[in-house]
Amino acid sequence: MRRLKSLGGAGLILFSIIALQGCATGGGRGYVAGHLSPPAFGATALVVRPQIDGGGWHSPRTTEAQIHAAMADVLRQVPGTTVIDLPPSLRTIDLSDYQLVMAARKTGARTVCVVTVDSIGSRVCLGVRIPPFWAGTFANYNVRLLDVTTGKLLVDAARHDETFTFDCPPEHALLDMQRGLNGVLRRGGLLASAAKPSAAKPG
Repeated sequence: MRRLKSLGGAGLILFSIIALQGCATGGGRGYVAGHLSPPAFGATALVVRPQIDGGGWHSPRTTEAQIHAAMADVLRQVPGTTVIDLPPSLRTIDLSDYQLVMAARKTGARTVCVVTVDSIGSRVCLGVRIPPFWAGTFANYNVRLLDVTTGKLLVDAARHDETFTFDCPPEHALLDMQRGLNGVLRRGGLLASAAKPSAAKPG
């Protein structure tokens, strides 16, 4: 009985640590062109597209501008990369890759990065598993990088990243996105080490 109490106490301590610090997970597919080597991107035109299903952001406190800032922070970690903006009219999902490349070419950009967000926000989970109550943040998104000169696809990543924790401010979903994109770039050899997340706070 004393041993069971000891194991139970250890389990409670472990659960408390996980609950406070959080547990980050992620998955998806990622492609990085094999011929890339830093400095690879140069001046990059960053476009954040609205949610595909037209339902708006899952969390009203996570804005398009915040997602733009979070993704720009990661892209700037690649040596030789600067981030520039394209007009808001180019953020619609109706534009083709060709149209985006042509628009980016007029700005002098070397590459164009398109971030399409499917869903992002925070949630509370109730279930029969232990623990029965959980909370966290999540992001489902796609990142594509196109060469403005050739039109070739350089990076293509479809990601689902999330963090489970009791302390889950909605802006933490931006850190989930940064962690996912950082991982894709590191596996492609474009980043030597993990970029330190610095997501924008809700305005």
